[in-house]
Amino acid sequence: MSTRAAGHSDGIVKDCLAGFDEHTGVAEQVLKKYNSNEVENYMRLTETEDPLLEIMARFLGVCEPGESYEKRFRLSNLLDGFARYPFVMDFKLGLRSFMESEVDNTEPRPDLFLRLCELDPSAPTEEERRQGACTKYRWMDNQDCWTTTREFGFRADGIADGTMPVPKQELWQNRTVEDTAACIERHLLPGAARDMRLQMVDALLQRLDLMVDVMTRSPFMKANEVIGASLLFVVSRNCDKASIYLIDLAKRASTSLTSRRHRSCLMR
Repeated sequence: MSTRAAGHSDGIVKDCLAGFDEHTGVAEQVLKKYNSNEVENYMRLTETEDPLLEIMARFLGVCEPGESYEKRFRLSNLLDGFARYPFVMDFKLGLRSFMESEVDNTEPRPDLFLRLCELDPSAPTEEERRQGACTKYRWMDNQDCWTTTREFGFRADGIADGTMPVPKQELWQNRTVEDTAACIERHLLPGAARDMRLQMVDALLQRLDLMVDVMTRSPFMKANEVIGASLLFVVSRNCDKASIYLIDLAKRASTSLTSRRHRSCLMR
């Protein structure tokens, strides 16, 4: 898998894959850059044996830093069991991708200003143009509004057609459900026979039903607002296996509500 296509270019350490499966050549574990919040969430889920563990990577511990590498933590590789170069899709969940605390971060970011200009040349303010920079919040909020996130509660954040990622510029053009469906159809198993593709779609729908049940039963999900999490869709190239996993749990905010209804804000 191309880690950047699945939205993990800043997280998964590409040269630190361990325990390769002798049949598939796929690593059994991955190392991810250390994030204290994400590690805390994984540890809490593991200690409480939360139902979410059924649909997530297994947390395998923390690796302390060495002379040539920084602190990391170890996860089971969700692609283990798939033949090499499966089709992968990363769907970001929620109506926003930023924490409320990130709104107050006023650090100017020239790199995000360039991305904002690429996304929507009319978006930068006069002050941002003078500085040649914008805040992280400005970038994330504009991306949420421009794509399907703010209106529909999801966006296609990364798609890899085997080894080649779909360009971000193409994904940014998916501004409706129909746009997104057409993009998936173009890139997911484009050479497979129609009946094989339908079998994979049916397998993914069954998996989604299971995930809804798991999340409904999860005490963690009932007690927390999870921001920026994704669903990772994986389909084998020969159409013999398909699955979906919950990933990216670095942003979490506890809620005072006795039982949070994550679906209520999406009801029309």
